[in-house]
Amino acid sequence: MKGLFTTLCLALAHFCQLTEAKSGSWSGTNNYFLQGMSDSAQDAYIQTLSSYDTKVVRLWVNQASKGCQKGSQIVRDIPQLETTIGQYNKVTLDEIDKLLVKLSDKNIKAIISPHDANSLIGDYRKDAYWARWGSGYFYEKQDAFDAYDARLSYILNYKGTYSGKVWKNWPTAIFSFNLQNEPMTPGPSNCKNGDPSGWACGRATFMRNAGLDSHILISTGGLGGDFSHGCTFLPAVTQCKAIDAISVHRYASVPGMWSANLPNWLNQANGKKVYLEKWGVDSQQYDQKSVFVSEVNDMNSAGLPNMYWQLLPPSSGGCSYNPKNDAGDPFGIYTNSGVNLAGPINGATSSGAAQDWTGSLDVIRLPAAPRTIYLDATGIAKDDLIDLHLFIPSNRTLCTVNVRKLGDAAFSVVGNSETSLRVLLESTNIPKVGFDIRDISRILFHRFKVSLGRVHDIQLLELASRNDGQQKKFLSGLTSCIEQAISNEDPGKFRWHNPDDAKDLRFYQEFGHAPYWIMKRVEIFPVLWEVYNTKLSKPKNAVWLHLAKQESEQRIHDAMKKRRKARTEKQSWGPEVFWDDQQKQIAKDVWKEGIMLNELMGDVEISQDDE
Repeated sequence: MKGLFTTLCLALAHFCQLTEAKSGSWSGTNNYFLQGMSDSAQDAYIQTLSSYDTKVVRLWVNQASKGCQKGSQIVRDIPQLETTIGQYNKVTLDEIDKLLVKLSDKNIKAIISPHDANSLIGDYRKDAYWARWGSGYFYEKQDAFDAYDARLSYILNYKGTYSGKVWKNWPTAIFSFNLQNEPMTPGPSNCKNGDPSGWACGRATFMRNAGLDSHILISTGGLGGDFSHGCTFLPAVTQCKAIDAISVHRYASVPGMWSANLPNWLNQANGKKVYLEKWGVDSQQYDQKSVFVSEVNDMNSAGLPNMYWQLLPPSSGGCSYNPKNDAGDPFGIYTNSGVNLAGPINGATSSGAAQDWTGSLDVIRLPAAPRTIYLDATGIAKDDLIDLHLFIPSNRTLCTVNVRKLGDAAFSVVGNSETSLRVLLESTNIPKVGFDIRDISRILFHRFKVSLGRVHDIQLLELASRNDGQQKKFLSGLTSCIEQAISNEDPGKFRWHNPDDAKDLRFYQEFGHAPYWIMKRVEIFPVLWEVYNTKLSKPKNAVWLHLAKQESEQRIHDAMKKRRKARTEKQSWGPEVFWDDQQKQIAKDVWKEGIMLNELMGDVEISQDDE
């Protein structure tokens, strides 16, 4: 039975064995002033990043002052963490904690830079460390090491005001802690001399010994600043056991030759993970609209994770800013600038990474039961069930279960989590999303006695989402939904039109690319789900969302009565409650009565976010 289990690919509850996706690459951005923005501006910006499939945002433990910053209005004053060495302003971390909650809710992780080396330069950013040790002694004196270790300890052991989480134990929100932002840039002699006092490895070792969760990486933060300074891959960090990842900061000319340089970087890294933490397109020299796309595509082709400096929120509060006029920082790109950000960033997620990031990048580590299963099958058109395809975007897993070969055993074998495929499919706690699930549910029930639980049918969501005045009698096919609802720039839609372009397929198996005939349908389901569910989640559409869910369950119930595939004209009709005026009015009245009853009972739940 154990050998049989390894062929089932039940990744859905800790035990994918056959078709587990390899680690994908990822993309993100830096933003050092996000915590100072208004809540509404933060929410809008994070939502935009989420729509691009951004995986990581890099944040700073630093101060903020009311006013304008890179075109954004800063609405709150945030003090330095240490205005006096050893005395900490908790509110500085509170504001970041609030951001971590928001980012995590959108499946975005954070890199936290616990201090900015630019504070040691002596300009407007100077802090208590500069006053005490200046730029050089900070990386040489033991009392400076002790003071900084105390700061690191305070940050790691901070318990969130908003999250309730101790940061060092929160790997589902925190991807990595930098040693510092660009350590040793103010005093480059320490870097040029190979870090003779052991500052970098000493701080990393302290962090790991402080109990930092093993899934949270310790990264260099761009040692020595830009790559051209020659410090990025110092033996002091590549040979340090406690350091997990090398952060490359490189502002290169165009083309940056990223794919050509990566193999050499990996060779120098001594097995450490390597990612591009800061890079930018100089708007004074290059056309950002074309160069951003070409450069990220080059990174993606090699599987190099990358983070831009910076993707800027739309200008707000009368804060006028044009990166082209910023001699010191001409790299910013507004998210509403017209630059195609979504395609290349989403493309990073679609690309296989040069290194394995599983365990640390898992934006949502798969619990005993996954959040949502996107369900499809082959053979259905011929009234057969050959393979079941189960897709979990949150941990990039695609499972193929050969039902024709395995028969009943496909549903009964139990994995390490004591959960079988049957239990998962029938569970009312795990959403299953498919497109026209009538035949899948019919075959599962009559041949294998599996009754799908908590199903959402995308075909019915599309019908429910149509505007007032549009007919709701005839159903749309999958192709029609894709063409009408999804942008032509969406990578999934591109692959739908170009299925033979295997190099662009999103997910991978142990033995190569996931076959396009699997991905062509199920990959697109989450995109459609997001489009229709977002529209139906508006209060005015609540009744239609309710009816779509109700009729999805009705399809499962009806499937239990039919052993054979229906071949009537009515197969193309939607449920009568969507288009028959009398039934539609009755359904609306019943729904309103239910709302009133819930209000009386103190339990109002107009719409649910099943994701």
